[in-house]
Amino acid sequence: ICRLFKMFNHESPYKYLLRRKMNHAYNRLTNTNLLIRNIADEIGFDDPYHFSKVFKKMFMRSPREIRQMNERKKV
Repeated sequence: ICRLFKMFNHESPYKYLLRRKMNHAYNRLTNTNLLIRNIADEIGFDDPYHFSKVFKKMFMRSPREIRQMNERKKV
């Protein structure tokens, strides 16, 4: 199943799910005032530090930086 998934989606099921979770987290960061640790918990990360590390690897910015950039845009 994993090979078929990768053949059609060009990424493993794990990477696909992780990308979906991180996109959801990005949206929650920019559209809510929830704490970062609550968002991490919401998408299945027990450790908010690990969440931040994975998030930064994907978006090249930390969750805090994304939230701060979004706050500046609203002003």
